[in-house]
Amino acid sequence: MRKLDVEYLKSKVLYFSKKYGTKENLVIFLLATNMVYLMGIQKRVTYLQINSTHTKYKLNDIIEQIDSVDVKVDSIEIDVSAIKWQVNA
Repeated sequence: MRKLDVEYLKSKVLYFSKKYGTKENLVIFLLATNMVYLMGIQKRVTYLQINSTHTKYKLNDIIEQIDSVDVKVDSIEIDVSAIKWQVNA
């Protein structure tokens, strides 16, 4: 899984938030870098929660469930079998 540099990631946050439409979907993109940059705050992702359930998942377990991550200069496609992951604050 490719890691993006911080400046590139920051420059793409607005683009992908518009493309995917929600912060939950944006998290899918950010998960690929193992960091979350939202509203200028850097947070290390240690666990996530699926939708409205109370089941927590460790980051490494989630990464194993990501089917593919394709990063290009102007786009990124992540296949997670239509599962929406949310940051559990």
